[in-house]
Amino acid sequence: MQQPIEIAGNARVEHGKGPARRLRVSGQVPCILYSAGKAPVALSVEPKTLKKAITGPLGFNQLLSIKVGSAAHT
Repeated sequence: MQQPIEIAGNARVEHGKGPARRLRVSGQVPCILYSAGKAPVALSVEPKTLKKAITGPLGFNQLLSIKVGSAAHT
């Protein structure tokens, strides 16, 4: 089994279309992280880092570990 690729993310408080657009304009990718049995986590990541992670040999099937502050989400 391949190791997950680590990506740094920033937690965000605002949700919805307007805040997501502002994030994109500022150069960030808005994300919602869903996990079984846990509450969804709203975050943003750098597009360059995300693109690098999903253009590897496994593509969109790559397991990611996203670190937001001191918490890591896989």
